[in-house]
Amino acid sequence: MTKHLWETFQQPESIYSAMPFWFWNDRLTKDEIKRQLLAFKEKGIEGFVLHPRIGLPDDLPYLSDGFMEFVSFAVKQAKALGMHVILYDEGMYPSGSANGKVVETNRSFASRGLTLKTYDIDQIKQPIRLQDDDRLVAAFFVRPNDDGSIETQHVTCLYPLNTETMTLKNQELWIAERIQEGFFQRRNPNEWKVLLFIETYSSGTIRGLHDDQDDGEPDAPRSADLLNPEAVDCFIQFTYERYKEVVGEDFGDTIFAFFTDEPNILGRNAKSGLIPWTDGLEYEFYAVGHHVEDLIGLFYPFSNKEEMIRKNYQTVVHKRLEQSYYQPIYQWCEKNQLSLTGHPAESEDIGVLSNFHIPGQDVVWRWVAPEDGKGVTGAHSTAAKCAADAARHNGRRRNMNEFLGACGRDNDWDLSADDMKWYIDWLAVRGCNLFVPHAFYYSIDGKRSHERPPDVGLHNTWWPYYHSFSLYMKRLSWLLTDSINLSQIAIIAEPDHLPTDVAKMLYQHQIEWNYLDMNHFSKNEVMIDRDELVIQQQRYHMLIIDESIRAHIPTSVQTVLDQWSRQGGQIVQMSGEEQSVLPHATIVTNREEVLDKISEKREQLMSIQFHHHQPDVRVTSLHKDGHYFHLLVNEGEDMIDDYVWFQQTGKVEIWDAWYGVRKLPRYSREGSLHICLHRRESVIVYVNPFMEETASRVFHHRVHERNKLIPWQAPTQQSTEQNIWPYEQLFDWCECFDHFTGSFVYPFSFQLQRGEINQNEDIWVHLGEVHQLAEVTLNEHFVDVKMWAPYKIKLPVHLLQEGENHLEVKVTNHMTNQMDHKKRCSGLIGPVQLVFRTGR
Repeated sequence: MTKHLWETFQQPESIYSAMPFWFWNDRLTKDEIKRQLLAFKEKGIEGFVLHPRIGLPDDLPYLSDGFMEFVSFAVKQAKALGMHVILYDEGMYPSGSANGKVVETNRSFASRGLTLKTYDIDQIKQPIRLQDDDRLVAAFFVRPNDDGSIETQHVTCLYPLNTETMTLKNQELWIAERIQEGFFQRRNPNEWKVLLFIETYSSGTIRGLHDDQDDGEPDAPRSADLLNPEAVDCFIQFTYERYKEVVGEDFGDTIFAFFTDEPNILGRNAKSGLIPWTDGLEYEFYAVGHHVEDLIGLFYPFSNKEEMIRKNYQTVVHKRLEQSYYQPIYQWCEKNQLSLTGHPAESEDIGVLSNFHIPGQDVVWRWVAPEDGKGVTGAHSTAAKCAADAARHNGRRRNMNEFLGACGRDNDWDLSADDMKWYIDWLAVRGCNLFVPHAFYYSIDGKRSHERPPDVGLHNTWWPYYHSFSLYMKRLSWLLTDSINLSQIAIIAEPDHLPTDVAKMLYQHQIEWNYLDMNHFSKNEVMIDRDELVIQQQRYHMLIIDESIRAHIPTSVQTVLDQWSRQGGQIVQMSGEEQSVLPHATIVTNREEVLDKISEKREQLMSIQFHHHQPDVRVTSLHKDGHYFHLLVNEGEDMIDDYVWFQQTGKVEIWDAWYGVRKLPRYSREGSLHICLHRRESVIVYVNPFMEETASRVFHHRVHERNKLIPWQAPTQQSTEQNIWPYEQLFDWCECFDHFTGSFVYPFSFQLQRGEINQNEDIWVHLGEVHQLAEVTLNEHFVDVKMWAPYKIKLPVHLLQEGENHLEVKVTNHMTNQMDHKKRCSGLIGPVQLVFRTGR
């Protein structure tokens, strides 16, 4: 079994391939489509999301016969190559309007919102003009407090409770004069206002595909009313049925999913001051226990209940969006042997992900990044866990993350291979098992090059080495599919809010946990088995309630949790007060006390523990095919060198997903496993519980190193075949070559004496400072490519020879220098040295 697992891990099936967005953003030809698909395949990319993108010519309209002919051709080519296809459902985004065709069919299908108009009393002596198709939802006399808040006792409803008070004719609204005179007979009109709640068109748009269709441009397509089932059905007919008509025979085979992208109810660039609305939504708002005057709380502080009003409103909108948009598309996909994937508008929207066969999220705009603690702080740091935990708790096999879009350091091309590796690891250790790189560009001509850059595929300098990335993502996807993470701890979450502070602390102590959306309780999907909460394949012994959640737990959820705690389940509630919403919960007043409670049950709640505090290490522990796997990732900038205790026992191996190699572990004399993780490294600790560990290999800290400098000497003759660095010193290319992106070769030679080549001694080359890709060749044999620091490469002993050895370092710099006219440090800076290392 171990042999089978290892061989499968080394070369996983094509379904585990990354599936990049493939931006169709220029004039298409079948030859170029075929060429690019062959290039993808050669680099280990065996699937793609076919994404129409701005830059398509005007004479190739979206969903036209001409456009669909290219779609059909691409699908046929993919099928011939054994590749997989996800169709994208919009032109361009957010989803739901079919590039404006929905609204073109019926203008009443345009997106709607609710606005509040405030008038002084003297302004209503004349009629108030409403826009065409505006709808009056409610009207009030109110007397605001000095701080702008409004109290219930200072509110009088004019409409709809007293319809005779108002007249609406030809979109002109009158408040009856007798009503005004009667109301203000004993009231000061200067203290009162009139509030009109009006449903109106949002004037929202989407980003389109053709000239003048981008944000703010005159032909930007109108966004559709996604809360209107008829508008959504129109969208399905235009888009989903059109693809079915042309390539439906490949549904469930080559084409396995549709991607819907961050549906936006109001649309982009909507009129300010609006909140999402549609015809009749007020009745759904009233149905959850609100009265008409509670509409005021959507815009004003209102009798200290505006927080509750707005939360309930959000619940109503989310439920309506699920019913009108997600569920019909989900059902259409299921009926047509497809999976619905994609992602909602917000990083914390875990609730709506139950409507996806492959739940997803996106990591864009460098909101998450290696610097400034962005990986574990803020709402966007929840995105990967949001999708992965939604998949776990909804019984989904895969979960998806779109990532790298506009993730350059200035949202440009300044994204390094170093960054890309960090993002992949960040996603994987949180459970992502379907990677969707944003994006592979069909073309980077003209302004296409800076439309949400960078191209992370064919047009980037790392493309010659991309097979390493594609195989790495494939191995991680295999590992994280059909496996159960061993978390014994759940953090309870709201459908649109995921606590981050307590999550950060657990991350930094290698304590695994999952977000558990409280909707699962109301759907009766969480079972109690003695002291465990059970949902799908997850079993939890501890539930953490963050202070930000405490006040929002429905009574129905409290009832289940109270029953569980009576049977031995442990609930830890964070609160600044000595009061609990649950009688049997353990109250803690700070996050450090949560650690204490977990430590009391270490062997039950923790899978691993380092000897020293390692705040930059992330871990996920998995059970797959009866075996255990622990994925450890270094998210920091410093090397981790420590010992680790593991709960699971058996025969242990160390697997490397980047190189596809494995080795035996090394232990301390006390039996703890030694782990060394350089920056940007990951490691998999594999445990076979069916075999006992053989004789432990004790790790000796005493390692002897000696260094040997390899001086740079500029070649006396330039090669006509290679671009050899011509200068006598090693320095930043930018000092001589403005905005240059490309490669230089640095040839070195060094002598090895008899006895220096020792089978028991490792010989490394340390390149020192490099920017950014370094391909190393030794005596005309390829050795390795390093794409991030530390630039240390182990030299194969069999390639070394007594006497003179020839080392070549080909350095390729950053695309940002050419594309953004930056002066990003480039080249080999060094110093370059050999390191002879003995001892283990």
